[in-house]
Amino acid sequence: MGVEFLPICDVLFNVVSLASYFCDVVFDIIATYTFFESGHTPWAWLSLVSITASLVTCQILSAKWMLRQERYRNMSRRKFIILSIVHGLGGGMIWRYSLLFAPIQLDHVKQEMRNLCVLRMIHGFAESMTLLLIQTYIACISRDSVQEINVISMALSLFNVCWALASFTKNIRQHNVHRLVLTWIGVIFQFMWRLGTITSRVLVLVLYSTVYTYWVFLVVILHWITMMLWVLSRYAAFNKTKLEKLSRMQEIGLSIFVSYIHIFCYVNLEEQSTKLKIITFYSIMLVENILLMALWTLGEQVTTSVVGWDRDKIFIAVSSSFFLGLVFMVIYYKYFHVRKLEASLHVENPGDKLREKPRSHNNMSSSSTDDPAVTVFNCALNPALRKKKKMPSRSVPPLPPSSPPSTPFWKEQLPTEERTAGDGFSFSRTTSVDDIRQKLQEKKEKQMMELRRIEDDIAAGRIERPRAGQNFNEPIPGTNIFIIKVSLFDCILLKVLKDSQ
Repeated sequence: MGVEFLPICDVLFNVVSLASYFCDVVFDIIATYTFFESGHTPWAWLSLVSITASLVTCQILSAKWMLRQERYRNMSRRKFIILSIVHGLGGGMIWRYSLLFAPIQLDHVKQEMRNLCVLRMIHGFAESMTLLLIQTYIACISRDSVQEINVISMALSLFNVCWALASFTKNIRQHNVHRLVLTWIGVIFQFMWRLGTITSRVLVLVLYSTVYTYWVFLVVILHWITMMLWVLSRYAAFNKTKLEKLSRMQEIGLSIFVSYIHIFCYVNLEEQSTKLKIITFYSIMLVENILLMALWTLGEQVTTSVVGWDRDKIFIAVSSSFFLGLVFMVIYYKYFHVRKLEASLHVENPGDKLREKPRSHNNMSSSSTDDPAVTVFNCALNPALRKKKKMPSRSVPPLPPSSPPSTPFWKEQLPTEERTAGDGFSFSRTTSVDDIRQKLQEKKEKQMMELRRIEDDIAAGRIERPRAGQNFNEPIPGTNIFIIKVSLFDCILLKVLKDSQ
């Protein structure tokens, strides 16, 4: 199979993802250095540990997933050394993104995007979220310690977390990676949803910590444990299938990480409707945010922990961002969710369920651009994902068993509107039988006159007599008249006369 470039929408998505990831890592490192210079040594060491842990975890998982893929098993020693050096220097994700900008076998795109989305989630919550919390806390307690580089780092960290969640779509798992289908407007609305709810959650936790300091860890740990129990009960050991099985340690590690994500936002890993679970989660988060803000308001009046900030403006910012995020969430699920894209996938009948068949790497087609399963974005610029018009069904739906048998069409009454036959003769259902007989007689006399004229022309030698064996449906030489002319209209009239007798 040949290699091809990705469609333009996929390229733009990868450009935004790569740029945000690279800039976030660079500015996080610079922000950590500013912590050392400004005297925030404990926060600097915590930032350095989170950056290192995130990079190491992502590189190990990236290298492990690469070696599992069939196309990397028989690679040369030189390529293996290059990959080892790249991952050892922390450039595994950049290497993966660079492969998507070059010509690639499009059958592998979905798997690559799935791996990158998971790695972005790990990076976003292991590094970006940690730096966002630290820098927001320092900004609240000491505005003089915040530099322009810290503001840029905070913005990039927030963007990176929200973008990772927006690109982490429903059901990106090994056995159903074919469901990875996105739209730009869907990603934007989900990004705004995450931006509002996460901003509110981060502000609430940071403001609470400015008054009660270490007591915030008690709140986080209790929420973490609650979410872990909820995750284990919901996912039923993560719905293990024959195609994707997790070991006990992997299951525990995934539970811990997913529960940590649930401290800040909701992420879906299920293959069923989650409306009730989303309502439950955000109801709990709303009550929790209100309680924490109330406690902060009471404590801040005594301690004045937040320097240079208006309490009322902070409360409005926290509440408005949370509710705006929920509004975008409702709009996303109502109009732009992945399930709204069923029309762009293969559906045989309108009443059937979506037939989703995962593609096997061992069975690759030669024309990958015509297969919607190999693309990621459902975009008008992607020719493989343009919606096709549904052909009308030619099958006649069966009648219900209780209904009486319908009248055969040949016994139905003639239509009320006037019809015109091919020879210009018109009739209606109100025409009487005598009128029909009169019309037939007139037509017969007209045809007999035409035949007599033809006989006279033959006798006079103006036209030739029909040859023996000539087809009666062929016209007479020298004329445009058939020897025998039987129209469909005559058959209809004869049928009407027969039924009337």
